[in-house]
Amino acid sequence: MPLPAPGSPGAPWFEGKNVTDFLEAFDNMCDDHAIRDEDRMKKVVRYCEFKTREYVQTLLYDEDEWESFKKELKKEYEKEDVHQQ
Repeated sequence: MPLPAPGSPGAPWFEGKNVTDFLEAFDNMCDDHAIRDEDRMKKVVRYCEFKTREYVQTLLYDEDEWESFKKELKKEYEKEDVHQQ
């Protein structure tokens, strides 16, 4: 079963705030659809709004594992994340 389209009801969407909630929702969606970690790396930028998409893409070039990527993304957006205050 394919992933829900970005922007569709119930699909996670990242706008630069609350990265922890986004990553949790994205992981849950991927788990529900049996998406492997390496495929999550390919798909995550589709669920980011345009302003953040380019930056998220640069992090993907630097990281080759999903858990490392999530850690870096949380670090970069921690000031805009209610779970990291």
